[in-house]
Amino acid sequence: MKNKGITEMFRLLWERDWSGLLYAPTNNGWLQLFRYGFVGGGAFVVDFGVYCILGWLGMQYLLAGIISFIVGFAFNFLVSRWMIFQSTASSKIDVRELISVLAISIIGLLLTEALLFAGTDWVGLDYRIAKIFASILVLFWNYAARKIFVYK
Repeated sequence: MKNKGITEMFRLLWERDWSGLLYAPTNNGWLQLFRYGFVGGGAFVVDFGVYCILGWLGMQYLLAGIISFIVGFAFNFLVSRWMIFQSTASSKIDVRELISVLAISIIGLLLTEALLFAGTDWVGLDYRIAKIFASILVLFWNYAARKIFVYK
C-alpha cells in the first residue's frame, strides 16, 4: 500500500498513542518527518527565543543568529537522536554522527544567515520575521540531509 506510512501516523494520532507517535522506534518516513517537525518546533522555540533575547539586548542580528543556532543545534541534535532517528549509539554520542550532523547544520546555518541578510537588508523585513521564514525553509534541508546522509 502506497500510503501505509501516513495511514499509520494518522492511526496513532487518532488512538492518541503518544509513545508510538513520538518516540517508539520506527522506519516510517512520514512519522519521522512528523517527529522532526515536532522536535524542530521545540528547537525553533529555543533558537528563536535566544535570537530575540540577544536582539533585545542590542546584539547585531547576524551574530545573534549564529549564537542562537549553536543553542538550537545542541537541543535539536540531542532530542532528534532520541525521538526520531534512534541512533545506533543510543546512549553514547558517536563522534562521526555528531560531525556529520554538525556539517549538515553548518550548511543550514549558512543558508539561514544568507536568508536573514536577504530578508532583512534587501527585502526590509523585521529581523524576527526574516528568522521565521529562514527557519521554515532550512528545516526541510536539515531533515532531508540527515535522513539521506546520516540516518540512512
